[in-house]
Amino acid sequence: MRGDEEDHVGLVLCPADDDTDSPDISWSYNRFDVFRRRLAQAGGFTLSEMRGFGGERPWDSVSTTLEPLLDHPDDDGTLTPAQCAAILPRLEAIADQWRQCDNDPLLKPYVDDALQLVTVLRCGVDKNVDLLFAQIAGDWLGLTGRRWSGRPRRRRRGRRTPPVPWR
Repeated sequence: MRGDEEDHVGLVLCPADDDTDSPDISWSYNRFDVFRRRLAQAGGFTLSEMRGFGGERPWDSVSTTLEPLLDHPDDDGTLTPAQCAAILPRLEAIADQWRQCDNDPLLKPYVDDALQLVTVLRCGVDKNVDLLFAQIAGDWLGLTGRRWSGRPRRRRRGRRTPPVPWR
């Protein structure tokens, strides 16, 4: 894949229900990677040292309620409502911590991402539905400034499903 195409492919996290009015959040793979690395850093460890991220450090050597989010495939699978509920307090605390760092304007987008993810997680918990990780591509990432209006279809093995169109 060419570098410019890589930025136009990403993922969406949303409640695994059919309610298109439920909140969701989407990232390019690059931005999601940086977001997770910042979350790990806030948790006191380096993501690149962990198994699955180029390192050998086992996940049971760190104590974080963010593990289900950090050690998860980017665009496949789900988190349960119980996992989402466990992630929420720590994610909110990190967002508050980042928000207090007014002297670092580079954190602002990640504060916004963390707060939007809190909204999505809380929705899944309130509805008692899983949080779905799915791949999206092209302008569906919000690069055009339009709001994501649908839910990705679950992928079947060996087959790519096209993303749901914009409103």
